[in-house]
Amino acid sequence: MTEPQAFRFAGVRIESIRNLSVVDVEASSHANYLFGFNGSGKTSFLEALYLLGYGRSFRSGSLDALTQRGSEFCRVVARVDAPSAQVTVGLERRSRSWSGRIDGAPVEQLSSLFVSVPVLCFDPASSMSFLSESESRRRFMDWGVFHVEPSLLPSWRRYNRALKQRNAALRLGDGSSAQAWVAQLAIEGERIDSARQRFMLGMQRCITDAVSLLAPALTGVELKLRSGWMAGISLEEFMLGNEARDLKLGFTSGGPHRADLQIEWDAKLFRDVASRGQAKALSLSLMIAQATWYHGLRGVWPVLLFDDVGSELDAIHQTRLREWISQSNAQTWLSGVDRDSPLLPAKGARFHVEQGKITRLI
Repeated sequence: MTEPQAFRFAGVRIESIRNLSVVDVEASSHANYLFGFNGSGKTSFLEALYLLGYGRSFRSGSLDALTQRGSEFCRVVARVDAPSAQVTVGLERRSRSWSGRIDGAPVEQLSSLFVSVPVLCFDPASSMSFLSESESRRRFMDWGVFHVEPSLLPSWRRYNRALKQRNAALRLGDGSSAQAWVAQLAIEGERIDSARQRFMLGMQRCITDAVSLLAPALTGVELKLRSGWMAGISLEEFMLGNEARDLKLGFTSGGPHRADLQIEWDAKLFRDVASRGQAKALSLSLMIAQATWYHGLRGVWPVLLFDDVGSELDAIHQTRLREWISQSNAQTWLSGVDRDSPLLPAKGARFHVEQGKITRLI
Protein backbone atom coordinates (compact mmCIF):
# COMPACT_ATOMS: atom_id res chain seq x y z
CA MET A 1 0.00 0.00 0.00
CA THR A 2 1.29 3.48 -0.89
CA GLU A 3 2.25 5.52 2.13
CA PRO A 4 -0.09 8.50 2.70
CA GLN A 5 1.23 11.98 1.97
CA ALA A 6 -0.90 13.39 4.76
CA PHE A 7 -1.78 12.68 8.36
CA ARG A 8 -5.40 11.55 8.40
CA PHE A 9 -7.96 10.62 11.02
CA ALA A 10 -9.33 7.35 9.66
CA GLY A 11 -11.79 6.79 12.49
CA VAL A 12 -12.72 8.79 15.58
CA ARG A 13 -14.52 7.85 18.80
CA ILE A 14 -15.61 10.60 21.20
CA GLU A 15 -17.04 10.10 24.67
CA SER A 16 -18.60 12.72 26.94
CA ILE A 17 -17.22 15.86 25.28
CA ARG A 18 -19.77 18.63 25.70
CA ASN A 19 -23.03 17.44 24.06
CA LEU A 20 -21.36 14.44 22.35
CA SER A 21 -22.13 11.43 24.56
CA VAL A 22 -20.76 8.61 22.40
CA VAL A 23 -19.86 9.29 18.77
CA ASP A 24 -18.14 7.02 16.25
CA VAL A 25 -17.15 8.42 12.85
CA GLU A 26 -15.43 6.81 9.86
CA ALA A 27 -13.80 9.59 7.89
CA SER A 28 -12.99 10.41 4.31
CA SER A 29 -9.28 10.59 3.64
CA HIS A 30 -9.77 13.96 1.95
CA ALA A 31 -12.57 16.43 2.79
CA ASN A 32 -15.13 15.96 5.58
CA TYR A 33 -18.05 18.36 6.00
CA LEU A 34 -20.23 18.49 9.12
CA PHE A 35 -23.51 20.40 8.89
CA GLY A 36 -26.37 21.09 11.27
CA PHE A 37 -28.00 23.78 13.36
CA ASN A 38 -26.00 25.90 15.77
CA GLY A 39 -25.42 24.04 19.03
CA SER A 40 -25.82 20.62 17.42
CA GLY A 41 -22.23 19.51 18.17
CA LYS A 42 -20.25 20.40 15.04
CA THR A 43 -17.72 22.60 16.80
CA SER A 44 -17.48 20.12 19.70
CA PHE A 45 -16.46 17.43 17.23
CA LEU A 46 -13.74 19.61 15.71
CA GLU A 47 -12.69 20.55 19.23
CA ALA A 48 -12.17 16.87 20.06
CA LEU A 49 -9.87 16.46 17.04
CA TYR A 50 -8.00 19.60 18.07
CA LEU A 51 -7.48 18.19 21.57
CA LEU A 52 -5.44 15.31 20.13
CA GLY A 53 -2.98 17.77 18.63
CA TYR A 54 -2.75 20.28 21.48
CA GLY A 55 -4.22 19.02 24.75
CA ARG A 56 -6.30 22.20 24.93
CA SER A 57 -9.31 23.66 23.18
CA PHE A 58 -9.41 26.40 20.56
CA ARG A 59 -12.49 27.72 22.39
CA SER A 60 -12.32 29.99 25.40
CA GLY A 61 -13.39 28.87 28.85
CA SER A 62 -12.38 26.31 31.43
CA LEU A 63 -11.18 22.88 30.34
CA ASP A 64 -13.56 21.44 32.94
CA ALA A 65 -16.43 22.54 30.68
CA LEU A 66 -15.26 20.01 28.09
CA THR A 67 -16.57 17.10 30.13
CA GLN A 68 -20.25 16.43 29.69
CA ARG A 69 -22.35 17.21 32.74
CA GLY A 70 -22.80 14.12 34.87
CA SER A 71 -19.74 12.33 33.48
CA GLU A 72 -16.49 11.74 35.38
CA PHE A 73 -14.30 11.87 32.28
CA CYS A 74 -14.11 12.85 28.62
CA ARG A 75 -12.17 10.92 25.99
CA VAL A 76 -11.26 11.01 22.32
CA VAL A 77 -9.60 8.11 20.50
CA ALA A 78 -8.58 8.12 16.84
CA ARG A 79 -7.00 5.83 14.29
CA VAL A 80 -4.44 7.97 12.51
CA ASP A 81 -2.97 7.17 9.12
CA ALA A 82 0.60 8.45 9.51
CA PRO A 83 3.44 8.43 6.96
CA SER A 84 4.92 5.13 8.14
CA ALA A 85 2.03 3.27 9.78
CA GLN A 86 -1.45 3.55 11.25
CA VAL A 87 -1.41 4.38 14.95
CA THR A 88 -4.18 4.66 17.50
CA VAL A 89 -3.96 7.68 19.77
CA GLY A 90 -6.13 8.55 22.73
CA LEU A 91 -6.51 11.39 25.19
CA GLU A 92 -8.59 11.33 28.36
CA ARG A 93 -9.35 13.98 30.96
CA ARG A 94 -10.31 12.75 34.42
CA SER A 95 -10.04 14.51 37.79
CA ARG A 96 -8.72 17.64 36.07
CA SER A 97 -5.72 15.88 34.57
CA TRP A 98 -4.90 14.48 31.14
CA SER A 99 -3.57 11.05 30.23
CA GLY A 100 -2.59 9.89 26.77
CA ARG A 101 -1.97 6.62 24.96
CA ILE A 102 -0.38 5.60 21.68
CA ASP A 103 -1.33 2.12 20.46
CA GLY A 104 -2.63 1.34 23.94
CA ALA A 105 0.59 2.22 25.75
CA PRO A 106 0.58 5.16 28.21
CA VAL A 107 2.79 8.10 27.22
CA GLU A 108 5.06 9.69 29.81
CA GLN A 109 4.92 13.10 28.11
CA LEU A 110 1.79 14.23 26.30
CA SER A 111 4.05 16.08 23.86
CA SER A 112 4.96 12.73 22.29
CA LEU A 113 1.26 12.27 21.46
CA PHE A 114 0.84 15.80 20.12
CA VAL A 115 3.85 15.56 17.79
CA SER A 116 2.35 12.39 16.29
CA VAL A 117 -0.85 14.22 15.29
CA PRO A 118 -0.11 17.60 13.65
CA VAL A 119 -3.33 19.61 13.52
CA LEU A 120 -4.04 23.20 12.39
CA CYS A 121 -7.32 25.03 12.92
CA PHE A 122 -9.12 28.11 11.60
CA ASP A 123 -12.01 29.35 13.71
CA PRO A 124 -13.68 32.77 13.93
CA ALA A 125 -12.55 33.68 17.45
CA SER A 126 -8.89 32.69 17.16
CA SER A 127 -8.60 34.42 13.78
CA MET A 128 -9.24 37.73 15.54
CA SER A 129 -7.27 37.00 18.73
CA PHE A 130 -4.24 36.31 16.54
CA LEU A 131 -4.01 40.01 15.74
CA SER A 132 -4.71 41.25 19.26
CA GLU A 133 -2.80 38.78 21.45
CA SER A 134 0.97 38.26 21.33
CA GLU A 135 0.54 34.86 23.01
CA SER A 136 -1.50 33.65 20.02
CA ARG A 137 1.25 34.76 17.67
CA ARG A 138 3.94 33.01 19.74
CA ARG A 139 1.86 29.83 19.64
CA PHE A 140 1.68 30.15 15.88
CA MET A 141 5.48 30.25 15.64
CA ASP A 142 6.05 27.55 18.20
CA TRP A 143 3.69 25.08 16.54
CA GLY A 144 6.07 25.12 13.58
CA VAL A 145 9.17 24.89 15.74
CA PHE A 146 7.71 22.06 17.85
CA HIS A 147 6.56 19.90 14.93
CA VAL A 148 9.65 20.31 12.78
CA GLU A 149 12.28 20.46 15.55
CA PRO A 150 10.80 18.36 18.40
CA SER A 151 14.35 17.87 19.75
CA LEU A 152 14.14 21.48 20.94
CA LEU A 153 11.41 20.64 23.46
CA PRO A 154 13.90 19.90 26.31
CA SER A 155 15.35 23.38 25.80
CA TRP A 156 11.86 24.83 26.22
CA ARG A 157 11.36 22.90 29.44
CA ARG A 158 14.72 23.96 30.85
CA TYR A 159 14.07 27.56 29.87
CA ASN A 160 10.63 27.61 31.53
CA ARG A 161 11.93 26.00 34.72
CA ALA A 162 14.78 28.49 34.95
CA LEU A 163 12.42 31.37 34.21
CA LYS A 164 10.12 30.36 37.06
CA GLN A 165 13.07 30.15 39.45
CA ARG A 166 14.44 33.54 38.41
CA ASN A 167 11.04 35.19 38.66
CA ALA A 168 10.56 33.74 42.14
CA ALA A 169 13.92 35.17 43.20
CA LEU A 170 13.07 38.55 41.65
CA ARG A 171 9.79 38.72 43.56
CA LEU A 172 11.73 38.13 46.78
CA GLY A 173 14.24 40.82 45.86
CA ASP A 174 17.06 38.25 45.83
CA GLY A 175 19.37 39.56 43.09
CA SER A 176 22.10 37.01 43.72
CA SER A 177 19.76 34.03 43.23
CA ALA A 178 18.15 35.68 40.21
CA GLN A 179 21.54 36.18 38.57
CA ALA A 180 22.42 32.50 39.05
CA TRP A 181 19.76 31.53 36.50
CA VAL A 182 20.83 33.96 33.78
CA ALA A 183 23.41 31.72 32.09
CA GLN A 184 20.98 28.84 31.57
CA LEU A 185 18.22 31.17 30.43
CA ALA A 186 20.59 32.72 27.89
CA ILE A 187 21.75 29.37 26.46
CA GLU A 188 18.27 27.87 26.10
CA GLY A 189 16.64 31.15 25.13
CA GLU A 190 18.98 31.77 22.22
CA ARG A 191 18.43 28.20 20.97
CA ILE A 192 14.69 28.88 20.95
CA ASP A 193 15.20 32.20 19.19
CA SER A 194 17.40 30.60 16.51
CA ALA A 195 14.73 27.99 15.82
CA ARG A 196 12.10 30.71 15.49
CA GLN A 197 14.36 32.60 13.10
CA ARG A 198 14.61 29.49 10.90
CA PHE A 199 10.83 29.14 10.98
CA MET A 200 10.36 32.75 9.94
CA LEU A 201 12.70 32.45 6.95
CA GLY A 202 10.65 29.63 5.48
CA MET A 203 7.28 31.09 6.41
CA GLN A 204 7.76 34.39 4.60
CA ARG A 205 7.95 32.62 1.25
CA CYS A 206 4.91 30.49 2.10
CA ILE A 207 2.79 33.41 3.30
CA THR A 208 3.59 35.32 0.11
CA ASP A 209 2.31 32.38 -1.95
CA ALA A 210 -0.77 31.83 0.25
CA VAL A 211 -1.77 35.49 0.16
CA SER A 212 -1.34 35.54 -3.61
CA LEU A 213 -3.72 32.57 -3.88
CA LEU A 214 -6.34 33.32 -1.21
CA ALA A 215 -6.18 37.07 -0.61
CA PRO A 216 -4.31 38.85 -3.42
CA ALA A 217 -5.51 42.22 -2.13
CA LEU A 218 -3.13 41.69 0.82
CA THR A 219 -0.02 41.39 -1.34
CA GLY A 220 2.90 42.98 0.49
CA VAL A 221 2.27 41.46 3.93
CA GLU A 222 5.52 40.73 5.78
CA LEU A 223 6.27 38.77 8.95
CA LYS A 224 8.99 39.96 11.30
CA LEU A 225 10.22 38.29 14.46
CA ARG A 226 10.73 40.43 17.53
CA SER A 227 12.95 38.22 19.66
CA GLY A 228 11.86 39.63 23.00
CA TRP A 229 14.99 41.57 23.90
CA MET A 230 17.08 44.40 22.49
CA ALA A 231 18.57 43.68 19.08
CA GLY A 232 22.34 43.64 18.73
CA ILE A 233 23.23 42.18 22.12
CA SER A 234 23.12 38.69 23.57
CA LEU A 235 20.29 37.58 25.83
CA GLU A 236 22.76 37.20 28.70
CA GLU A 237 23.97 40.80 28.28
CA PHE A 238 20.39 42.02 28.18
CA MET A 239 19.35 40.18 31.37
CA LEU A 240 22.42 41.27 33.33
CA GLY A 241 21.98 44.84 32.17
CA ASN A 242 18.30 44.86 33.17
CA GLU A 243 18.67 43.15 36.53
CA ALA A 244 17.85 46.29 38.54
CA ARG A 245 14.73 46.89 36.45
CA ASP A 246 13.63 43.27 36.75
CA LEU A 247 14.08 43.39 40.53
CA LYS A 248 11.82 46.42 40.64
CA LEU A 249 9.22 44.76 38.37
CA GLY A 250 9.42 41.36 40.07
CA PHE A 251 9.70 39.40 36.81
CA THR A 252 11.99 38.82 33.82
CA SER A 253 11.18 41.55 31.32
CA GLY A 254 12.96 40.14 28.27
CA GLY A 255 13.57 36.82 26.55
CA PRO A 256 11.83 34.47 24.11
CA HIS A 257 8.79 34.37 26.41
CA ARG A 258 8.27 38.03 25.44
CA ALA A 259 8.82 37.50 21.71
CA ASP A 260 6.28 38.58 19.14
CA LEU A 261 5.47 38.10 15.49
CA GLN A 262 5.05 41.51 13.93
CA ILE A 263 2.83 41.64 10.83
CA GLU A 264 3.34 44.57 8.48
CA TRP A 265 1.47 45.59 5.36
CA ASP A 266 3.10 48.20 3.15
CA ALA A 267 5.42 49.10 6.03
CA LYS A 268 2.53 49.68 8.46
CA LEU A 269 1.32 47.47 11.31
CA PHE A 270 -1.36 45.23 9.84
CA ARG A 271 -3.67 45.53 12.85
CA ASP A 272 -3.71 49.34 12.47
CA VAL A 273 -4.82 49.43 8.85
CA ALA A 274 -6.71 46.19 8.14
CA SER A 275 -10.47 45.69 8.18
CA ARG A 276 -12.13 42.79 10.00
CA GLY A 277 -12.58 40.95 6.71
CA GLN A 278 -8.94 41.45 5.77
CA ALA A 279 -7.89 40.16 9.20
CA LYS A 280 -9.84 36.95 8.65
CA ALA A 281 -8.44 36.53 5.15
CA LEU A 282 -4.92 36.94 6.51
CA SER A 283 -5.55 34.48 9.35
CA LEU A 284 -6.72 31.89 6.82
CA SER A 285 -3.71 32.61 4.60
CA LEU A 286 -1.35 32.17 7.56
CA MET A 287 -2.88 28.78 8.37
CA ILE A 288 -2.52 27.61 4.77
CA ALA A 289 1.03 28.98 4.67
CA GLN A 290 1.95 27.09 7.81
CA ALA A 291 0.48 23.86 6.44
CA THR A 292 2.38 24.38 3.19
CA TRP A 293 5.60 25.13 5.07
CA TYR A 294 5.20 21.95 7.14
CA HIS A 295 4.53 19.90 4.01
CA GLY A 296 7.58 21.35 2.29
CA LEU A 297 9.87 20.29 5.14
CA ARG A 298 8.27 16.98 6.11
CA GLY A 299 6.73 15.86 2.83
CA VAL A 300 3.38 15.24 4.52
CA TRP A 301 0.32 17.42 5.23
CA PRO A 302 -1.06 18.09 8.72
CA VAL A 303 -4.79 17.67 9.42
CA LEU A 304 -6.70 20.91 8.78
CA LEU A 305 -9.82 22.02 10.67
CA PHE A 306 -12.12 24.84 9.52
CA ASP A 307 -14.88 25.74 11.98
CA ASP A 308 -17.83 27.58 10.44
CA VAL A 309 -15.48 29.03 7.84
CA GLY A 310 -18.27 29.60 5.32
CA SER A 311 -19.90 32.26 7.51
CA GLU A 312 -16.56 34.09 7.81
CA LEU A 313 -15.59 34.24 4.12
CA ASP A 314 -17.29 35.78 1.13
CA ALA A 315 -18.05 33.76 -2.00
CA ILE A 316 -14.74 34.65 -3.68
CA HIS A 317 -12.62 33.51 -0.74
CA GLN A 318 -14.73 30.35 -0.33
CA THR A 319 -14.09 29.46 -3.98
CA ARG A 320 -10.36 30.01 -3.60
CA LEU A 321 -10.25 27.90 -0.46
CA ARG A 322 -12.22 25.06 -2.12
CA GLU A 323 -9.81 25.06 -5.04
CA TRP A 324 -6.85 24.88 -2.68
CA ILE A 325 -8.43 22.00 -0.72
CA SER A 326 -9.15 20.14 -3.97
CA GLN A 327 -5.56 20.52 -5.18
CA SER A 328 -3.85 19.63 -1.89
CA ASN A 329 -3.68 16.15 -0.45
CA ALA A 330 -4.46 17.33 3.08
CA GLN A 331 -7.32 15.85 5.06
CA THR A 332 -9.73 18.66 5.90
CA TRP A 333 -12.66 18.93 8.31
CA LEU A 334 -15.16 21.72 7.74
CA SER A 335 -18.33 22.70 9.55
CA GLY A 336 -21.35 24.76 8.49
CA VAL A 337 -25.08 25.20 8.90
CA ASP A 338 -26.27 24.35 5.39
CA ARG A 339 -26.47 20.85 3.97
CA ASP A 340 -24.65 21.88 0.79
CA SER A 341 -21.51 23.96 1.00
CA PRO A 342 -19.52 25.58 -1.81
CA LEU A 343 -16.44 24.64 0.22
CA LEU A 344 -16.90 20.88 -0.12
CA PRO A 345 -14.88 19.42 -3.03
CA ALA A 346 -16.27 16.69 -5.23
CA LYS A 347 -14.35 14.01 -3.32
CA GLY A 348 -15.42 14.14 0.28
CA ALA A 349 -17.84 12.99 2.97
CA ARG A 350 -20.86 14.81 4.39
CA PHE A 351 -22.09 14.33 7.97
CA HIS A 352 -25.36 15.49 9.51
CA VAL A 353 -25.03 16.61 13.13
CA GLU A 354 -28.17 16.85 15.26
CA GLN A 355 -28.41 17.00 19.06
CA GLY A 356 -25.02 15.39 19.56
CA LYS A 357 -25.62 12.60 17.01
CA ILE A 358 -23.50 12.38 13.85
CA THR A 359 -24.66 10.50 10.74
CA ARG A 360 -22.59 10.06 7.60
CA LEU A 361 -24.63 10.68 4.44
CA ILE A 362 -22.02 10.12 1.72
